[in-house]
Amino acid sequence: MYIIGCFFFTQIVEGQTILKFSQPIFTPLRIVENPFGTALPDSSVKVNADSIMERMTATPDTVQRPGKSTTIAWVASAIVPGAGQIYNGSYWKAPLIWGLGYYLVSVYKNQNDLYKQTRQMYEAYLDSSSNGSQSASTVDYVSYYKTQRDFYKNQRDTFGWYIAITYLINVLDAYVDASLYNFEVAPVASNPSELRLTMRLKFN
Repeated sequence: MYIIGCFFFTQIVEGQTILKFSQPIFTPLRIVENPFGTALPDSSVKVNADSIMERMTATPDTVQRPGKSTTIAWVASAIVPGAGQIYNGSYWKAPLIWGLGYYLVSVYKNQNDLYKQTRQMYEAYLDSSSNGSQSASTVDYVSYYKTQRDFYKNQRDTFGWYIAITYLINVLDAYVDASLYNFEVAPVASNPSELRLTMRLKFN
């Protein structure tokens, strides 16, 4: 009886094994979706590490914030320097623009006042020398105030250019800031130091 029982137990196990593995074994890799969305002619599947990582890290439920108008930004900065930066949300830039503008305008005004004073003194001594007063002191004062007048005039003109350049940079910065308001850098799916791996599987 023991031998007969072992014989039947062996037949049952072998029968189950044959039935279990009589059908082809389907590998789980066949359910991998083709990243290109098209069927491959040789029934093969391409698995790209970058495409898999991109699908894993994708966040389709993100909400994109509304953009900013470039026209409003540069017009606002053209009318009131720093207003375009406030409109774009770059609040920290406005005090910098106002502080730099105040300094440049103050220096410009100071140099212009000194230019006017030295010009008046130069013209006064020039008139006195032309009326017959040719003393050495008068000639020296004419030369001195002429040099001072030219110096303050050059300083005033230089700071005038600084003001104009700062004004243009203020307008340009507001325009560029509004243009790049919605610019986002996509996260890198894979480490640049890692090698890209492309695996090609083929099943007959």
